[in-house]
Order: sequence, then structure tokens, then C-alpha cells
Amino acid sequence: MTLYCSFEDLQNESDVEQKLIMPLLTQWPNGLGYDPSDIHTKANIARKTIGKGPSAKRYYPDYIVVLAGLPLVVIEAKSPNVPIEEAFSDAHLYGTQLNLEFKSGINPCQWIVTCNGHFFHVYKMDSREPLIQIPFQDIYVGSIAFDGFVQMLKRQSLYQQAGAIQQHLKSKHYKKPIQNLGGISVQNEEIFPNEFGSMLSLRYQHIFSPRSTEDRVNIVDNAYVMTKRRRQYFDEIDRVIAASSFSIKAEGSLINDTSNPKEIIRALSKGKQLYNHLFLLIGAVGSGKSTFVDYLRIKKLPTQIKNDTIGVNINLNDSPLGVDETQKWIINQTISKLEQQYCNNDKREEDSIPLDKLFAPELLKFQRQVLCGLPASSPLFVQYYTGERKRLYEDKAGYLRALNRY
Repeated sequence: MTLYCSFEDLQNESDVEQKLIMPLLTQWPNGLGYDPSDIHTKANIARKTIGKGPSAKRYYPDYIVVLAGLPLVVIEAKSPNVPIEEAFSDAHLYGTQLNLEFKSGINPCQWIVTCNGHFFHVYKMDSREPLIQIPFQDIYVGSIAFDGFVQMLKRQSLYQQAGAIQQHLKSKHYKKPIQNLGGISVQNEEIFPNEFGSMLSLRYQHIFSPRSTEDRVNIVDNAYVMTKRRRQYFDEIDRVIAASSFSIKAEGSLINDTSNPKEIIRALSKGKQLYNHLFLLIGAVGSGKSTFVDYLRIKKLPTQIKNDTIGVNINLNDSPLGVDETQKWIINQTISKLEQQYCNNDKREEDSIPLDKLFAPELLKFQRQVLCGLPASSPLFVQYYTGERKRLYEDKAGYLRALNRY
């Protein structure tokens, strides 16, 4: 048993990575003390071509330690039944490729670490002979070999190396961007505002950034352009996702044709089964997600789903910054939109909202538990009943739930 695990725990390469190497990298003081953000894993390491001719292949290591934006250590793990010497060659070639991405004389990747559970080997990039060899049984506090390994590769030591490299990368001469335009006369030239652009932006704001229901309907009726799924883009994206080391556990569907969004209509037809469910529409910036939702609601939803559905548009660009404030803001915005549709007016007075109907279950429970025995016409009954109704109304989260239920 060492600091991190017993040797019997290391049955394959994944065990060596997760049960031995990762604890060694992240623990402190009984390890190297790296933050998880310093450690790049296969999920975010770029493959590179290593080797030449028939032996050339695409490869990435198990881990790279990156500090101050510089790749400093390449780490390769092997299964306990694989000789540790086999881990060095590919990792060394990959480290060489990393250094080639920097200008001459700058070689940030200085260290190669290999491990197969039986041993840790530490190499300098310019040598094929290991600088340090640590058997599994020597990974403990008090081991001279392990202490030397920690002192050499701990975060503080490599951060100093990264700082020294950054000094060499810094430019000796700096200019303001405007100085690259030309002489003083060019730099001092005044550029007048684009009045035509300002006028155009204001005049057609209702098209480019619609806010009212009328503007949204106008765009859907006169300007919406249907699109079909572009296979030439998605096939490549699908291939990358399929080859990644993680999986997205969600019930997602691609919308192949926005003129016939049967994927969403099929999901929305489930009715009450969708209570407390969230649909996330994913698309690139500017791809038309908001306008598609308007088009779906106005043009494509079957009559039965339209009758069972209330559409509420909230512009999150107007929301406050804090999490708690945003949550309250969304609740209030949703209430306001629903009130407008339920009550057919913009008033917020309490007596314009059917509170007795909205809170019927809660008020009935209150009468049975608190007001039982009091005549409904008595002043005390009216006082308590009115106070409870007001309390329910002022609890905005509860009020929203009641509106949704109603």
C-alpha cells in the first residue's frame, strides 16, 4: 500500500491513470500539488502526427501539465502488463511536436513522465535515459527517491520555469494599435459617425430585435426562411462527438427540416407528461432559434397543442446579473406575461385577478385546517381568509405555480 492505492488496485491502464497518476498530480503536500485546471486530459488534448513513413500515426498522451499557457510535462500511462519502456517513445515524439509550435530557442516541454504501475520514470526531453526511476513500493512519505521527484516536478518549481519562459516570449517593443495606421495626420483624422447606419438600425429595430407579439407575427408571416439540416456540416460534427471520450446523456433530436419540425411536435404532444420538463433548443449564435420558436408556435403547432399551450417570450438580455436576482426577475416576467394573457388587460391590481380560482386548493385546505367552525360571513372568517389569499398572492413563486396550474 502506497500513499494512493495498493498495487492490487491497478488492473489496467485506466486504473494507473485514475488511482495512481491523478492523485499524485493533485494532492499536496503528499504529491505535486497541481490544480485540476492545470492538467489537460485526452478530452482536451489535440492529436498530433508522430513518426515518419509507415510508422506515422495520430497520437495524444494521457495527460499534459500546462502552466501559464505553456505545456511543460507530457505524461503517458501504460497497463501494468506493458513494459514501461514502451511508454517513452510516443510521449517524447509528442513533446517534440509541442516544442516545434514555439519559436526557435523556446522549448517549454522539458519533461516526460511515464508510469505502468510498477515504476515511475522521469525523463528530460533531451535524453533517452530516465533521470529518476521510482518503484511502486517507494511512493511513500520519507522516501528519498519520491521526495526528489516531488521537489523536481511540484507545481511551484514548474511555475518558476514557466515564468522564465514567458519572459523570453514577451515582445521587447510595444505599440498602440493606432500607431500602425500611419503618420500623425492619419492618426488624428476624425471619423464621423455613420448616420445612415444609425438611422437604419432604429428604423428597422422591430425586425432585427422584435419585442412585441405583433412584430414577431409579422416576421413569421413575411420573412421566415425554412432550412433543412446540412449534412455536409453535421456528418463531421457527429464524427468528432462519436470519437470523444465523453457522452452526452440526454434525449436529444436533430431538427432535420424547420418547415416540418415533427421532432418537437411529437414531443409536445405528450401533454401533461411534460409537466416540470425542460426543452433546450441548441443552435449557433444568429441561427434563428428565437424566430423558429415563433414560427413553430404561430404556424406549425397543431390546433390541439395550441389550445393546451401558453407561449411566453422573455428576453434574457434584459435580465440582471446576479443568480438570485435573475431568478426573481424571470418569475416576475413570466407572471406579467401570463397575467396579460389570462386577464386580457395590463393591470396588476389584485382585484383584477381571479385569486379565489387560482388558489382554490390552497384556500380550501386553509378553510378546513384553520377556519373550520367559523361562519363564512363572519368578520373574523373574512379577515383570515383575505389575509391568507394576500399572502399566497405575494409569494411570487407560489403565485406562478398557481397561474401555471390554472
